[in-house]
Amino acid sequence: MTTIQEKYERPLMSCMTQTLPELKEAEKTCKVPKTDVANIKALIEHDNHHNRRKIESLIGRETCFRPYFNTTLDEQREHALRRLQAFCKDNIIRVQDFEENPMNIFMAHETFAQVDGSFATKMTVQFNLWGGTVYRLGSEEQRQMFANKTNSSEVVGCFGLSELGYGNNAVEMETTATYDHSDDTFVIHSPSVLSQKYWITNGACHAHYCVVFAQLIIDGKRQGVHGFITQIRDLQTLKPMPGCRVEDMGQKVGLNGIDNAKILFENVKVPRTHMLSSYACVEKGGEYKWKIGKLPGLRDRFLRLADQLLSGRLCISSMMLGATKVVLTISNRYMLTRHGVGPSGKSDTPILDYQLCQHEVFPLVARMYATQFYHNYVKRRYAERTKLGMNPNTDPAELSKVHMELVILCSSVKPIAAWLCDKSVITCRERVGGVGFLDANGFGGMFAHAGITAEGDARVLCAKVTKELMEILQKGTYTNSLKPIVSTAEYNVPWKNAVQIVAGEDETKIVAFCQELEKLFAKRVQNAADMFKNKLTEFMMKGDKAFRYKIYDANLKEFSDEIQLVAATYGQWESLRAFNKVICSAGTDPDLLHNTQTQVATLSPTAVNMLGRLAILYATDILMEDSMYAVELKILNPETELPFLRPLKAQLCKCLRPEIVSVINGFGIHDDVIWRPIGKDWKTFNKGDNFGEVVDTGRYLTNQS
Repeated sequence: MTTIQEKYERPLMSCMTQTLPELKEAEKTCKVPKTDVANIKALIEHDNHHNRRKIESLIGRETCFRPYFNTTLDEQREHALRRLQAFCKDNIIRVQDFEENPMNIFMAHETFAQVDGSFATKMTVQFNLWGGTVYRLGSEEQRQMFANKTNSSEVVGCFGLSELGYGNNAVEMETTATYDHSDDTFVIHSPSVLSQKYWITNGACHAHYCVVFAQLIIDGKRQGVHGFITQIRDLQTLKPMPGCRVEDMGQKVGLNGIDNAKILFENVKVPRTHMLSSYACVEKGGEYKWKIGKLPGLRDRFLRLADQLLSGRLCISSMMLGATKVVLTISNRYMLTRHGVGPSGKSDTPILDYQLCQHEVFPLVARMYATQFYHNYVKRRYAERTKLGMNPNTDPAELSKVHMELVILCSSVKPIAAWLCDKSVITCRERVGGVGFLDANGFGGMFAHAGITAEGDARVLCAKVTKELMEILQKGTYTNSLKPIVSTAEYNVPWKNAVQIVAGEDETKIVAFCQELEKLFAKRVQNAADMFKNKLTEFMMKGDKAFRYKIYDANLKEFSDEIQLVAATYGQWESLRAFNKVICSAGTDPDLLHNTQTQVATLSPTAVNMLGRLAILYATDILMEDSMYAVELKILNPETELPFLRPLKAQLCKCLRPEIVSVINGFGIHDDVIWRPIGKDWKTFNKGDNFGEVVDTGRYLTNQS
């Protein structure tokens, strides 16, 4: 019987290293110079270019990264572990990067999500949720104990926050950690079925330790939710430790390389020194100490800890964008080389020439660019916040402003990236036809991701965006970055001449168009926030309920649509603003590259116009999708402006069609990670019996007919 290692050591089929001649011919017709495409790729990648090349080399070199689809559940899990171990050997990222180079962590997530969502998820738990949590919330002793062992995968960890009965209200979780005076330990206990830790990645098979979040109880008094480093398996035998009940959650709709578990604790002893203690600690004898400032309430104590976990949202966003770039790359490649009926009645026309394909797929490509540049901006802000937090001379008030805006940014970009991935996979799966149903082409794995709910339900995060944004705007505790939506500038979008502008080659007019749209999008945020504020104020003045019940009803029973609208308009404005920063500076703004030796030359007018058209398509598609609110918010006149959107979208797609190879190549997906037949020589792939595999199974017989 073939072992899992033997399966993955088989060579790739030769057609998986080749693309079809039609793709190369299409590339020749592009007007954008290849040097510009390379520069756009560098801007999209943003940071740590050298380490990206290391990962691409690792993927091409290590046989364990080759895809194989006819596998059992156990084989998929073993395979994901082997990939983690192979990656850890190269020492490309470390948990210490959360302080020294946080963008490096996010880079690895994005790159590996292009290959395998299961491994990328296993990695994010190992380095972010387990290792990063211990490193950021733990003591120096705890850092020394676990950091390097996590980096090498000598210790595999997991993260125990969510419980079966407690997701978005984790502060009320049931698991307890009771201080035992007799032996100076904590007793971790799961008192009910609802208190079991749920969906614990790495928990079913491989994790040695778990960061268990539990209600700290000392002498019968609750001190809020804190984290505890808890050994759940014997380091040698991997058998569960006494009192740790680990149950395998089994097969899922996707990501089956992840070993998810349910974990319950039956009076498990944990040393007092294993409480994560950067914010609070328990002294020997049971004295509770809060280390930073005034002792907050129980809910705020948990939120202080939880806000340190914002990196998880950026990790998920990175993974979603990595997967989206792959699906858009392979789908556009296929639609360029797959011919359908032409004017003669013969199959001689690329299906990407059909307006149907262009109007559905090109706006997603535009959204990908906008969201990627927004994501890059959020990464920069995360790194800046980290640096500020480590500087003892930082003004606490300024740090608080920066941190709260980072909470908003991370809570905004994750849902946008996750929804974009979903929509791209669904749309492209339909447009490529039946080949999208083949496992080897990857649509199933990319659709069955956990990004919508991982690190926070997307809609709940949007509600958090609106809550925090409205609060800082009302208090005036915001940084200069938010001033454009507080005091919006007048805008004059040239709707009547829009089609002529985007069809022309006047760089100044296209750039000016982008700038006016950005002002419109800023006004859109302001108007959405004002509308919600006015409705909320009117609602709160009615009735005789206590304030807390009124605000609960307002947020959860009355104004859900308005809350979601504020968050959506904010994220879309930030996305367009980030995109425009690239366009208006022709790629030379110093903020656009970080932690890299890569240099980017000024983009040519041809390249700027291509990016400008993408930005205008992004904004146009958003406004078309949201036309009802655009009218209600008085952003578009339904008679004199709205009718121009549809012809503008059509013209933009026509203009982008000849340049689509350059646009897609700008994503920078390395050929070594495009192991999807429709993104390669799909004709040769289908010449023989391959059993749906892209490696040589020994049964591939070329059909010579």
